[in-house]
Amino acid sequence: PAALGTTTAVGDDWQLTVTGAARDITAEVLAENQFNDPPPTGFRYVGIEMTYAYSGSGGASPANVSIGSVGDANVQNEGYCGVVPGEIDMFTDLFAGGSVSGTVCLVVPDDGGAVALYATADFDGFIWFATS
Repeated sequence: PAALGTTTAVGDDWQLTVTGAARDITAEVLAENQFNDPPPTGFRYVGIEMTYAYSGSGGASPANVSIGSVGDANVQNEGYCGVVPGEIDMFTDLFAGGSVSGTVCLVVPDDGGAVALYATADFDGFIWFATS
């Protein structure tokens, strides 16, 4: 996987950088909004600081990049965090040279094992990122 702090191309027009190690943000997410649900039993919310940069023509949204994670058992983690403090605005329009930074939240098992992040854009294969 790409090391922390390494900017890596994802698809033709996107570059992603994991700028901070994965950290437990369960308490922060629950305090952010009264309607946020706690994670399912046996899971926690993990925040990863990231920067998305766009180099294509025209405009595009960071939502064009799909993010996911797997744990030590190589099983895909799934779930929704709710309203997250400092979350990346995935629906902003970026133009060539533009970037956006913030927190990406994932629902991961509570066992404290390593989290491997993956990203894809334009269905152009998966790029792996270290989160610690």
